[in-house]
Amino acid sequence: MEEGLSRIKSFPSLATEASSNAASPVLTKPKSTLHGRLLQTAVTKPVILKDGRRLTIRNYDSSDKEALVAMYAGLSPEAVRWGLPPYDRAKVERLTSNLEYKINLIALSDSRIVGHLQIYTIPMRQMNGIGELLIYLHQDFQNVGLGTAMMREGIRETRVRGWRRVRLTVVAENHRAIRSYEKVGFEREGLSRENYFGEDGKYHDEVQMGLLIGPAEEGEGSE
Repeated sequence: MEEGLSRIKSFPSLATEASSNAASPVLTKPKSTLHGRLLQTAVTKPVILKDGRRLTIRNYDSSDKEALVAMYAGLSPEAVRWGLPPYDRAKVERLTSNLEYKINLIALSDSRIVGHLQIYTIPMRQMNGIGELLIYLHQDFQNVGLGTAMMREGIRETRVRGWRRVRLTVVAENHRAIRSYEKVGFEREGLSRENYFGEDGKYHDEVQMGLLIGPAEEGEGSE
């Protein structure tokens, strides 16, 4: 079963369709600021998937590292068809470093991590408020609404932080992923021709997509 997979510069991204019956999020106040940067808001959101399974979306914590390494190790070749391997401990270390510049969410089925979303920004004045999105889902939790639920929660967090824009890059043949991104508000902004060399030995075009972030709604990011 192929799932939507996109690349954001050095990272791939994986998305699913939305879950219309996901439970409402439970948010607490932003933790604090560090040198003027808003740290990640505490998020705990119960989600009911389209097939009835119940999961929880919450912030990544350093104590989750081994479970996250296990999730990446368990991804099938089809699940990362358009990715950039290896999906090893070193990659997880990179993804989970410098967290003050990143929104990091995980999806938990009991104690097992089955999804990971990150929106990261580069600490440069010219990149202020501009994030890049990546998301991976375990193959057993694709096409059931988890990806969309995680993206919506990540986008909500960018509004709380006052960010302006989120962008991503996706292989043009990855139609399912493109539909998923469009469903949460991303728009096609350009095309990079023959910009990805696939496992099939061919070059593939990539679609540039972006989402402008509006102001936070009243009450977002607060109890």
